[in-house]
Amino acid sequence: MQIQLANANTRTPSTHVVEDSASVALALVGTVTSPYSTRNGTPRQPSLVASARARISLQKNVPKSSLIALQDFSHAWVLFIFHQNTNVHKSKFKGTIKPPRLNGASVGVFSTRSPHRPAPIGLSLGRVVEVNVDEGWVLFHGLDLVHGTPVVDIKPYVSFSDAPACLLTDDVQVSQSVLNVENSLEMNTDEDDGREDFDEFKPHPVTLQPRMDPQQERHLYHATQSASFMQDYYAPGWVTKEIEESEPLAVKSVSFENDKAESELRTVFSIVSKKAKKSAGISLYKSEEEFIQFVVDNLMLDFRSTRERIHAKFTQYRVTLCDIVVHYVFVEEGDKNSVVITGAEVCTEEMAQPLNVL
Repeated sequence: MQIQLANANTRTPSTHVVEDSASVALALVGTVTSPYSTRNGTPRQPSLVASARARISLQKNVPKSSLIALQDFSHAWVLFIFHQNTNVHKSKFKGTIKPPRLNGASVGVFSTRSPHRPAPIGLSLGRVVEVNVDEGWVLFHGLDLVHGTPVVDIKPYVSFSDAPACLLTDDVQVSQSVLNVENSLEMNTDEDDGREDFDEFKPHPVTLQPRMDPQQERHLYHATQSASFMQDYYAPGWVTKEIEESEPLAVKSVSFENDKAESELRTVFSIVSKKAKKSAGISLYKSEEEFIQFVVDNLMLDFRSTRERIHAKFTQYRVTLCDIVVHYVFVEEGDKNSVVITGAEVCTEEMAQPLNVL
């Protein structure tokens, strides 16, 4: 299947049936301004880098009023096209992927969120920070999108339908409250009531269970449903390690090799900021401190390929953020590596990652 990008005012008839191997036209609603200049170095999942910022600007033909009331939501889903995939021009796709956390083991592409898919459509969840209806843009935190990514839709995140009930904080609290309710409503069935001479002809005193009020009944019902659903929700351990243990791709620390390395990064940030246009990724960071923190947050994750992590061929690495090339090395420290930033420079055309043309 091929995906043809079109303007938002392009419409496909509702009666149109998509045949096998057909091309599907998707309307673009906006474009991403991001600090991630190239696909190399972009986080593999959203929310891994909290300081990552991205601004989605609507296409000129998309009504700015489309953004009205989006600020009432804390998060939103962004549907986009993986426009910088290295295999976008291939007619055949591999059915298996080797996720970084599996260290070389393969799984089916549909059990991963790899960008290399038969239909290169991505889904990312970001925190809505600011919505400017007058100018037609939305500022997000936590998105994992490359600069210039074409956006096909923005949808608000709604917890009651987008997250399993067992994972919602309210349900956890309800479950605990129901336990307290059940404990307080237990019947008194002690066999020894404190009397030595029991008259078998007298009815045994029993404390009847009080009837729950409607609110308690609803809580008990939802908690029961949540407990039942909990048994049906599961995922492989390799995608939940960041919650259950520690992030397996995290490094121990990030530091500068010396004052010169830090000074270079600050100087280059100042140079690029002064020359950058409003649509440039660096415009998302107003100070050197904000940008340096963003760089450190990104390097706290080892985004090298599985092969390079296991059998490293290089001793020096670089990542391009906001058109600034950051040079760094890995230093082994026990069971985890540390990253040392060795310098920075302005990205040149020779350093720039080749772009794909859809």
